[in-house]
Amino acid sequence: MVFASQNLSPEQRLADAGLFLPPPLTTANLFSPTSRDGHLVYVSGHVPKLGDTFVHLGKIGAEISAEQAKPIARQLALSCLASIKAEIGELARVRRILKMIGFFVAVPEFTAHSALLNSASEVLLSAFADAGQHARSAIGVASLPHGAAMEIEMVVAVHA
Repeated sequence: MVFASQNLSPEQRLADAGLFLPPPLTTANLFSPTSRDGHLVYVSGHVPKLGDTFVHLGKIGAEISAEQAKPIARQLALSCLASIKAEIGELARVRRILKMIGFFVAVPEFTAHSALLNSASEVLLSAFADAGQHARSAIGVASLPHGAAMEIEMVVAVHA
């Protein structure tokens, strides 16, 4: 993967890759899309939504193919970044992506969870280069809220 110039903002690097941030996640006010404590931002699990409508419902390997799931994971990473930007003002304040966790609803014989999460990891590396290098977990689950096929959450270190 080729990374854009370090002199560009993360948003410019994403745009150069043809990627753009969606509007930040909204919630029913029972929890926040992000929670900040000092230099750490915890990003709540993001599931695929268009406005207030949950999309990409079902199981990977049944209703959704692995190839169809990759751009969904990419969009969830962008959604998490939009929530981070809403919390800290600009993505240039991200010091490092520390951890990403992906949860995937899939048929029992599906074992390529990590390959799906690669699409989200590529977004982070495109935006932040070396600072986008992160620890991660890709986990298969039986179900997710609202019937979503996947959910992604993150932990990010930010500059003061």
